[in-house]
Amino acid sequence: MSTQHTLEAVRSGVAAGLLVLAISSNTFGAASYPACDHEPTESDVEAAKGMHTAAKQFYDKARYDRAIETWVDAYNFDCNAHMLLINIGNAYEKLGETEKAIQALETYIARIGDKADRTTVDKVVNLKALLKRQQKPDPPPPPPPDPTTPKPHPNGNGDGSTTPDTAAGPGVLPWVVIGVGGAAAIAGAVLLGVGSSKISDAESICPSHDQCDDLEARELGNDGLTLQRAGGGVFAVGLLAIGGGLVWYFLGSGSSSSQAGSPTGLDVGVSVGPAYQGFSLTGSF
Repeated sequence: MSTQHTLEAVRSGVAAGLLVLAISSNTFGAASYPACDHEPTESDVEAAKGMHTAAKQFYDKARYDRAIETWVDAYNFDCNAHMLLINIGNAYEKLGETEKAIQALETYIARIGDKADRTTVDKVVNLKALLKRQQKPDPPPPPPPDPTTPKPHPNGNGDGSTTPDTAAGPGVLPWVVIGVGGAAAIAGAVLLGVGSSKISDAESICPSHDQCDDLEARELGNDGLTLQRAGGGVFAVGLLAIGGGLVWYFLGSGSSSSQAGSPTGLDVGVSVGPAYQGFSLTGSF
């Protein structure tokens, strides 16, 4: 037997095995997708094609729930278009609904038979392994502490000896605040950039804001305005957090040093100025 024939035999065997699993499993299978018991008419096929185009647009915009609904409707019109099941499975995978993704892909394998491509077969195997890991129970909680174990003295070393208190600065908390503020500022800048890009795209489609009949342009413009408002607020909060963290750190360090009797010689002044220009955008496309 040639290598090609051997590969075909293995492929057929794997597909047949998955078909048996799809039929016998209580969790997955083709139960959610009615069997094709009629021949779709020409108008049914055309309707399915239109719905597929709409579903793909939803998918490209990451509206996976709407894409699934539209692809299911398309499959109900043309029950011979089994490739739609792969699209449905991919959309469920994007939503993190692994069980439903497996169900759609196994239905495709069951209905396409030996013609099922190896990529889809392998994907089902990988998704089942992922689902098994997701369903793994959480580890048990740690045992409670032993009440007979002596607790160390708050200022001691556990053996009865004590160590003198030393003046300490504010610790790492101010730097945590500064880090969070920096992340917020970056996120706000990204939102501002994305919002500006959406508004630019909308204006390229419909330069006139007041007389725009293009639904996509209005959606892009309104989304851009929303993102810019949100980005401006997040950016401002981030800058405030950075400034507050720096003030906290330097004031806390100066206070602890004075308590220890060793002045730092550092005078900290706080000034508030127009370090940030916010956005106030109104109107709609």
